[in-house]
Amino acid sequence: MFNVIEFKIRYLCGFLTVWTCLCYSAMGNEQFKWGVCGHPGSGPYNEARGLTLSEQFGLIKEVGCSWYRFDVFAVAGSDELDSIIPAAEANGVKVLPMVYPPVELRPYETLLTRGWTLEQIYNTCYNHAYSVAVKWKGKVEVWDMLNEPDGWTILAGYHGDQLYQYDATLIDIAAAILRGQADGFHAGDPNARVSLNTGGWFHYGFVDHMISHGVNFDILQWHWYDNMGRIDKVASRGNYNLLAKLLSYNKPVWIGESNALNSDGTYDPADEAWLIEQMSIVYKYRYRGTEAYFIYELLDEPDLADIQGHFGIVDMEKMGSLYTIGTRKPVFYRTQNSLVNSKHSDGSVFKDVFDGVNFNLTKWNVVSTGAGILEVASGNAHFQTRGAPNDQDAYIVSKPVSYNGLTETAAEIRFKVDSSIFGPLSDNDTHPTLNRQVQLLTGRNAGGAGNQEYAVSLLQTANASEFSLGWGCYFGVVNPPVVLAPGAENLYRDTWYTLVLHHRNDGEIEFFLDGVSLGRRIAFAGLAETLFVGDASGNVGAGLYVDYIRAGNPTTSCISELPSDLNHDCYVDFSDLSVFLLQWMQCTDPANINCE
Repeated sequence: MFNVIEFKIRYLCGFLTVWTCLCYSAMGNEQFKWGVCGHPGSGPYNEARGLTLSEQFGLIKEVGCSWYRFDVFAVAGSDELDSIIPAAEANGVKVLPMVYPPVELRPYETLLTRGWTLEQIYNTCYNHAYSVAVKWKGKVEVWDMLNEPDGWTILAGYHGDQLYQYDATLIDIAAAILRGQADGFHAGDPNARVSLNTGGWFHYGFVDHMISHGVNFDILQWHWYDNMGRIDKVASRGNYNLLAKLLSYNKPVWIGESNALNSDGTYDPADEAWLIEQMSIVYKYRYRGTEAYFIYELLDEPDLADIQGHFGIVDMEKMGSLYTIGTRKPVFYRTQNSLVNSKHSDGSVFKDVFDGVNFNLTKWNVVSTGAGILEVASGNAHFQTRGAPNDQDAYIVSKPVSYNGLTETAAEIRFKVDSSIFGPLSDNDTHPTLNRQVQLLTGRNAGGAGNQEYAVSLLQTANASEFSLGWGCYFGVVNPPVVLAPGAENLYRDTWYTLVLHHRNDGEIEFFLDGVSLGRRIAFAGLAETLFVGDASGNVGAGLYVDYIRAGNPTTSCISELPSDLNHDCYVDFSDLSVFLLQWMQCTDPANINCE
């Protein structure tokens, strides 16, 4: 028996070692990258006539980004990277250089008619990319290849999603260029990755061509502007999920350029709203393969006409031949608020709510029948019920969700009990034996009988540093709450927990704490105030911090089912490992008398 147990322990330890290594490898790229595009050396980006590189990097960091995408020729003897890379390192900004092929190849469309062979084109691009990668080996994590070659290879009048919609000769030329660049970058620095970019729309037919021509790229980069729509629900194609299509190539997806088109620079709140929405959408797909989002561009370019002159998130003024900063545009501050000011304690920047609107901690709809208070401290919302001596009820959010036996929804809250406020019950509490202080993720039938109402409540314990989570009815119904499960008792105050209520379509609600199932309770049909958070039963003296609250439909949010997604949250991560470990060596085999 000892040998069997020893084997199983060693097997589990070995599994954990492998799992840890795999997760560490995957998490190396897990940090989402926010960046801005620019054109160092050109117009307002010219250090002698406009902003210095340090000033450009300062603006990038101020808005909440840490990557800079720009275009260079990187020609020996006049390599733009000689000044850019040291300055970027000094300012803590990472670079994504888009490297043009040698200038003698231009225009690319006429290469074959000018006597070049595909082999010569490949070799020229390979040698150039190789020399650049060798020179900057270890300094550049990702090399970006020729910008938007799909634009001069696609045939007029087509969407670009099919192979036949491209000029075969031009595709051969583009493939020779990109294959040479990709092979050269990889050979010069095997640790660097290579990005293939397109001009967006539905031009994945170009990607199919490049794959069939042997272009060895590591990252699929897409450019996306507001005239193209919402990237996961493109209205012009029947709400087609283009982002899911891009992820189907099994390459990390980067949005390399994105902004709203503005021909005259007139402020339109809809422009920044569109950009923030796209940033949020792409960010939500980060566990499925999205890795980066770049805004185009940092500075306005007054010398350029129409749309090209007004893409910047910073307005620039020109006096003679010199450029100075005008103002930071509203989109600058809106982006900064999303990436910096609203960052949550777990490092994330966007959270969902049921109606699809980003949940801003500073703009909660505070509803109170008494003296409800909502404060923002350290990036978290601080909620405290007030009452003594008047026993006033208060709550911070209530989102109605229609629930019936055919609807499946889920609600989630990340919270921390404030031990300094989690005090004793009010002396005149109607049901002092309930020990109930605050309802978390309450559901109730509005106007219905009390026994149709339910709540997950914070319960006091004898230990002043602990609390429990319980289930129970309220509003005058003497039905003391019970602890949900052994895993929900003796929880620590001043510690963050994540609670999920899964309204199943079989009429039950399943509860999860930090990804671990606590059990199920029978639900009800009717209108459930699923996101009701607060105190509505006369209890006072309780407080908690809330990092975020969100809700949605768990059955339609996943693109596809993952067998290892044990907690059914659309991701395979450490939460699934927790479920696995808690059930390790358990069995339900009826033929085995040792099984429970």
